[in-house]
Amino acid sequence: MIFRAFNWLLPLLLASSTMAAIFGSSDDSSSSSSSSSLSSSSSSSSSSFKSSPSSENGTAVNSPEVDFLLTLQSASISSMSCLITLVNLTTSPVGDCLGLTDLSNLISRPATNVSFSEQLDDYLGTVCSLNCAQEDLDEARGMLGQSCDEQNGLVQALDKVMERYSSSYKTLACQVSFNATTDLCLPSTLNTSDAANNNGFFNSLVTGTNLDQYADSVFKSAKCTGCMHEMFKAAQYTTPMIRGQELTDAFGNHLMYDCASAPEGEGINWGDTMDQQIPSALQVSQNTNPYGSSRKSGAVAGPDRGSNWTSILTSTVLIAWGTMVAVRV
Repeated sequence: MIFRAFNWLLPLLLASSTMAAIFGSSDDSSSSSSSSSLSSSSSSSSSSFKSSPSSENGTAVNSPEVDFLLTLQSASISSMSCLITLVNLTTSPVGDCLGLTDLSNLISRPATNVSFSEQLDDYLGTVCSLNCAQEDLDEARGMLGQSCDEQNGLVQALDKVMERYSSSYKTLACQVSFNATTDLCLPSTLNTSDAANNNGFFNSLVTGTNLDQYADSVFKSAKCTGCMHEMFKAAQYTTPMIRGQELTDAFGNHLMYDCASAPEGEGINWGDTMDQQIPSALQVSQNTNPYGSSRKSGAVAGPDRGSNWTSILTSTVLIAWGTMVAVRV
């Protein structure tokens, strides 16, 4: 029966010639060597996609299950317990309200033929109408902490999104616009420079790490736009931990003094940039479209694909794991 099941799942596993790299170790912990091999195989996998006859615009057409496994491979998730935890989370309330599969793609494997800010805008257009309950976020964080390497980039980013979702991240991502327009400011501000318009900067912004490397290329040379003004004020207002930081002050001083005298900055009150008061964008948003707390995580109604999705992926990874261990023995 197991062999018949494996034969049925074999085409799914072989959708990527490097899929086995995910299961390249029978040890449940990550190592530097496995991370290196995963990174290498991820690159070769990406190259093979571009030449695939079934690809469209340079991106391979895969089932959602295979696509998510490839994202986990790109993220160097080599721990079996972590992989299964992430798979299970995709069908949890947090998986729905955070759009976990799409968020993981943004963090670890964004499309190369579409602007990152455009992909982020599409993602926010899907999840901003939903709301995650705090108890669901706490439970998901606990699962990640128990099963995954907290030094892994994808795990770090997902953990920070869940930790700061209610206090600041949902507000910054979904409620800040300029002059009460419907266009969200977060994608717009990333799209103002090549240095910011990529998943590397986005991940650093989400986790709050390695931001000093962007001091000159992003923060001290930020464009003087209304969205830049509103995003900075909103970040200071919702995230007290960044107030008084050297990089925050350098960014704020650039906006307050350089932009005040820049032609493109006309019509914007740059003088209130550092006052740490609620920006007008949030005043308008909270009055017209408040996102209150919810006892249950919101989700778009639709077919119940959870059990099938989890069963297929869990069966796939367990069978592949057992098969590779048996071959090695």
